[in-house]
Amino acid sequence: MTFRPTSLLLAAAAVVAVCPRPAFAVDVVETVDGERIRGREPTVTRAGLTFVVAGQERFVPACRVVRVDWDGTPSELRLVDAKADERPLDALDDYARLLADAAGRVRTEIAFREAKLAARVALGEAGDGSDATIETARAAERLRKFVASAPETYRTDAAARWLGRVALDAGDADAIGFAARVLADSPTPLDRAVGRALAAAAERSSTSALFDACEADIEGPLGEDLGPAPAAVRYEARLLVASAARFAGLDDAAGRYTRLIDDLGPVDFGPVDATRAAAFFGRAEASFAAGDADSARLDLQRLVWLTPHLRARAADASARLAQTEGGDAGGAE
Repeated sequence: MTFRPTSLLLAAAAVVAVCPRPAFAVDVVETVDGERIRGREPTVTRAGLTFVVAGQERFVPACRVVRVDWDGTPSELRLVDAKADERPLDALDDYARLLADAAGRVRTEIAFREAKLAARVALGEAGDGSDATIETARAAERLRKFVASAPETYRTDAAARWLGRVALDAGDADAIGFAARVLADSPTPLDRAVGRALAAAAERSSTSALFDACEADIEGPLGEDLGPAPAAVRYEARLLVASAARFAGLDDAAGRYTRLIDDLGPVDFGPVDATRAAAFFGRAEASFAAGDADSARLDLQRLVWLTPHLRARAADASARLAQTEGGDAGGAE
């Protein structure tokens, strides 16, 4: 039997159609510095990723990883990521659809992004306030499920930190304790410090000295021959410590938020804006708990111009503040 060139080309085309080339032929990691590192099958640990680049090992700490496009990652994932801020519920549906066909490391990466976005929606950091929201309990459940399914990956500790934030917001001591136990085993001093603060919050019994020590460890190096975590990650960790102090009932919680806000500097449109907004919201709640309604009201007003994502929550909190003040006035009469 004789094969013609045309027949061979058609056969080859048929093979390509049946077995399409993955969207990413290599593994690509993007860092907080905007660097893109390419390689194949890096070593994955909870501490981070180790690539072999030009014959030399290159370690990327987990907290410096922005995203990883593993070999086989669907190219559509970037389009889904792009809609996460303004159309988060649509993005969550798309993540769920992509997860149905994903496996291995690709599935872990998509599952983390889905759980993180659910947390951001629950905390008011994604969406314009007009979308339906996600209950904090549902967001916490997604994060706990992710951590249970991926206990030793470069995304484990980030997921536990998000769980801590959601649990503190919901007042869920059990989930706070779960996040604390996960972070207690972290290879990173920053995450272990957050874990200690969460543990103290869950027990509702601690001293300012413990939270001071946690903040100091957050600013320290990630490990031998490694500098501190990126600024945005350190700010996020300090936000967690301040929120844990507030949950534990410490009188200096508002002051911790104030120091964080001062260190964040002038308002801009960078990656720390969500942390700044959450710090204002946390300080408002701490001030209100301390009986300083005027300071609480000012911080809630700041949220209106600072970020559109927290306007709905700020309005609700302002209404609760007004109702409480009205009730107090009525009682006084």
